[in-house]
Amino acid sequence: MRLRTRIIIAVVIACSIINLFICFYFTKKIRDFELESLFSRIEKSTYIMKLVNARPLYNVDKEALRVNVETFFDDENMKSISLQEHNIDIDIKLERQFGVPKGIEINKSFYISYKGLKLGKMDVVYSTSLIEQKLLNFRNQMLFFTFSIIAFLVIVLIVLVNRLMQPVTQLSKVASEIASGNLERDIEQSGAGEVGELSRNFAVMRDAVKDKINDLATINQNLEKQIFLKEINEKKIIGQSNVIKSVNHFFQKSMMAQTYEGIARIFIPIALEVIPSQYCFIGEVKKDNKDFMDVLAISDQALKDCKIARIDREKFMEDGVTIRGIASRIIHQDKTIIANDPASHPDFIQFPANHIPINTFLGTPMRLGPEIKGIVAFAGKKGGYDLDDKQACKILTIALVEALSLKKKEDEKAKLEQIMVQSEKMVSIGSLAAGMAHEINNPLAGILQNAQVIQNRLKNKLPANVSVAEDLGLELDDIRAYMGKRDIFKMIDSVLDAGQRAAAIVKNMLSFSRKSTSGFIPEDISRLLDKTLELAENDYSLKKKFDFKKIKIIKEYDPRIPKIPCKASEIQQVFLNIISNGTQAMVSWKETKEPCFKLKISCDKRMVTIEIKDNGPGMKEDIQKRIFEPFFTTKSVGNGTGLGLAVSYFIVTENHKGSIEVHSRPLKGTNFIIKLPVEESLVF
Repeated sequence: MRLRTRIIIAVVIACSIINLFICFYFTKKIRDFELESLFSRIEKSTYIMKLVNARPLYNVDKEALRVNVETFFDDENMKSISLQEHNIDIDIKLERQFGVPKGIEINKSFYISYKGLKLGKMDVVYSTSLIEQKLLNFRNQMLFFTFSIIAFLVIVLIVLVNRLMQPVTQLSKVASEIASGNLERDIEQSGAGEVGELSRNFAVMRDAVKDKINDLATINQNLEKQIFLKEINEKKIIGQSNVIKSVNHFFQKSMMAQTYEGIARIFIPIALEVIPSQYCFIGEVKKDNKDFMDVLAISDQALKDCKIARIDREKFMEDGVTIRGIASRIIHQDKTIIANDPASHPDFIQFPANHIPINTFLGTPMRLGPEIKGIVAFAGKKGGYDLDDKQACKILTIALVEALSLKKKEDEKAKLEQIMVQSEKMVSIGSLAAGMAHEINNPLAGILQNAQVIQNRLKNKLPANVSVAEDLGLELDDIRAYMGKRDIFKMIDSVLDAGQRAAAIVKNMLSFSRKSTSGFIPEDISRLLDKTLELAENDYSLKKKFDFKKIKIIKEYDPRIPKIPCKASEIQQVFLNIISNGTQAMVSWKETKEPCFKLKISCDKRMVTIEIKDNGPGMKEDIQKRIFEPFFTTKSVGNGTGLGLAVSYFIVTENHKGSIEVHSRPLKGTNFIIKLPVEESLVF
């Protein structure tokens, strides 16, 4: 199934599920409200029936009794009503039939008393059939309306996805043909934007691969000529021929690698067949620190000997290594070095005491154009390394650098596609959420307003309330006492509280459609982050009864950070959401011995980067993919709405034209990376 089809299906399914949930949820809420209102009317009506019919029944005024009964029967929800007093031959009964759907029947039977005398009995039956019919019609209309909107959005989504994916699809077809060996395939390079740039880079890479293959073919031809001319160089020619075959074999296998590090792991066994060695190491210089390098891959024997030497290989693989000694000379001086007697070599003196034993060494820099990307090192060859090994190492390293460069460009392309999908998805969900919020606001306002009016007219002793009660012959204090004992005031407070919570959710939903740049002023981002820590301390201490001061805070602020144009309140909201989530995750995880936040702020020419990293339980990849979706939450019911990070995503990406990413692994903590533009022109 194609990516565009999966995107459309996913959006349709998500929208349909949300639509069905909302329709049935609100239908249930309206039904509960209508039934509660009906029960309230029934209680009032029965009370009034007792008052109104008492005197006519006492005076045996049959005509007045019939008029009263017919008047009460005007209630459309009343199925039947009867008044009986056999001693004076009074039997009045009215009844009506309801169609489908059948509702619940509510029976009320009571005696009418006057001056202490029990005069007659009334039986009243109410039915919820009309309420059920209205709810059924409302639900059908709502489903039809919302599914019509979904159908329209699907059509718009199909058009947009097809237009956006067209150049990417064409480039994918070209890549497939080139991968199959057709290096003469023309690549359209006139496109604009990232796809156009990717096409041009891909064309340059194709030409580079073609040149390398042509160079290798030329070398192969020269070697074949030398076989016939110089038998004394037969071994050398065979060796170089093996290098070429290994390079071709490596290129073929590298195209099937799933990850960047996977290419390096494929390279090691192939290289060890060409250059027989005990150890092989591939390291890449870190982008943000030229004095450290990441470990892309090491040979199996090196991993075993790391364990024997009591080296924490997991930490070694994860944290990387410091560039020093022989590695520093190779990388910083761009030299290929052979050392068959490391003990007497000055650059090997700085090795730690528990370093794996090295008796012979060969290392070459990984060069991509003018840039040194890293190092490929071999160690432990019996008899030492020679110039043939040095030449083979250089050729293999060139092939490795080309394969890594190709994989990196493919990964950047895949990441760009993922960002496009995420942006489209968030825009669609944001539009839907904003539309829903506008639709919910009006009935919600009515619920809150009427609940407040009911509370005011029942609870407060206002002149108007007292006057109406006296007209009906009631004591307002008695009514208030009855309401209190029946917990009706608590029920009204619950309605108001639930309505206010719903209003807060609606307010957050509306923020998805607000893209305002008003109020942007230059702010010190370090000061905003520190102020947010103070807010988090107070907020969390009050609500969760946890001392925020127990959390360790590590700050790494670059003192050269310029002020950036932003809305301080919105950026602080983003920081607070991330810090609050991280705090709850660390505190609730039993494995966290010392909760810690590591805050880092750095800057380049265009962007300021803020990193907020915790040492909590981390998260799985499937949760990371949905972490910024509205209403998605891993918290229990009642502890989160799933809107905090979604609002943060829109604040950073839409309002401030920045980016926000999350990097996490289970049991390894979570790191949020926020990038905000330095220049005001990039925001507006």
